[in-house]
Amino acid sequence: MDDYRFPKGEEVREQWSQQVGRDGFLLLEAVYAPTAPGWLREVDVVQVLRQSWVQQYHRDAKGVRWREGKDLPPAHHRLCSPYDTDARWGIRRGSGWTGYKTHLTETCEPDTPHVITQVATTDAVVADTEMTELVHQTLAERELLPHVHVVDAGFTTAAFFLAATERGMELLGPAPHDSSRQSREGQGFSRADFTIAWDDESAVCPGGHRSFEWWQQKHHRNGAPVLKVFFSAEHCRPCPKQTSCTKPPSGRRGRGITFHLPATRAARGPRSRPPGPGDRRMERALRGPGRR
Repeated sequence: MDDYRFPKGEEVREQWSQQVGRDGFLLLEAVYAPTAPGWLREVDVVQVLRQSWVQQYHRDAKGVRWREGKDLPPAHHRLCSPYDTDARWGIRRGSGWTGYKTHLTETCEPDTPHVITQVATTDAVVADTEMTELVHQTLAERELLPHVHVVDAGFTTAAFFLAATERGMELLGPAPHDSSRQSREGQGFSRADFTIAWDDESAVCPGGHRSFEWWQQKHHRNGAPVLKVFFSAEHCRPCPKQTSCTKPPSGRRGRGITFHLPATRAARGPRSRPPGPGDRRMERALRGPGRR
């Protein structure tokens, strides 16, 4: 429903929403009553109404009220429109919409016609990183895999750079940035301020302390091989630089950092550089998988 159709004023809207909620529950109770025909419950619009009310309203001894915040279901399960139950709410760079994403892959040579080689449509909450490998797999099956595939930052991870290399192609796009709190805020010590001693299997912090734990694992989101190191709380807790580095440790571990392994870093490196003047690959930078 368009916003302008709602009653004006927060208090009036709250009263209106509670009345709508009560009306909906009254209708559902009548449909699911033992004396009601069973086929009523199977009607599509009744199923949509029931799912919407379960997701959007809360009813207890105090009455009926809208669910808010964490009381709502996750975005990928939440209905956004009674007219299209597959549509979901998406947001990108501050702009939101209800519906879907369309990812397009297009040839972009300057002296030939531009041809769309792959189209994939998902609901609006599917992350771009979930599509990179799917797009490459589809292109490979159709023997349309490019030598260079230029994408924006939403489609890159260290694992995808490595996988593209193994496919014999180049994935060209911005490497994922350091998402640590220190890097985001531009204060304190980020991952770049730590030194890795590969031969000794340890890392050294800006305060000169050496890590006490070191192991390899797969990244929990993208499956890329990564290195996890931890510094001892015995060093972090009294360190004069602790407030610029990490929160006060409560256990035996202090600052923990995730590093990409050398092979993965090598796969990322050449692809994260800014294209130089005259680099024809930049002509494809806006033509990789995108959102519509």
